[in-house]
Amino acid sequence: FRAPCTVSCTKTMCSVQGVPKALVQGESLRVHKKLNMNNSVNQENKNLILIIDDDKNYREILKIKLQSSGYEVIEANSGKEGLELLNKHKPALILLDVVMPIMNGIDTLFWIKAHPVGKNIKVLMMTNKFDLKEEIGEQYNKIVKKFGALEFFNKSESLDEILNRIKLILK
Repeated sequence: FRAPCTVSCTKTMCSVQGVPKALVQGESLRVHKKLNMNNSVNQENKNLILIIDDDKNYREILKIKLQSSGYEVIEANSGKEGLELLNKHKPALILLDVVMPIMNGIDTLFWIKAHPVGKNIKVLMMTNKFDLKEEIGEQYNKIVKKFGALEFFNKSESLDEILNRIKLILK
């Protein structure tokens, strides 16, 4: 089984290569085998949001905002942990950071969408590493949409703007 590609970015452009970096390093394959993700897809929890981000402070701020708006929230600090929680809880939405150690957001998105448990779950990608209005941000946005994410948002956006997007998506 080979993954379709990986994304490498410089300050001005992104390029796609043959396999995800984590797969090359063996991490994604180990995660996939260890999880033994089953093929049965239970109906997802309509009010449950999974935040996958290695930034604990941002996860906590986002969690408080979402919970105050009536959402249930579970958190993962890595792609691997996120995949484990996805398989166990089947959330309605995943908020997925792009830049994380070992298994980055693009690799995690690939594994989410490659498996029956996650293929229909909505995913929003997030970052604070670049401006999405610049060329690199536009390229990254195209790539994550191709892999199945709905859209990208910058972590510097107001929490109210992010919450409004989430409400529209989960209607």
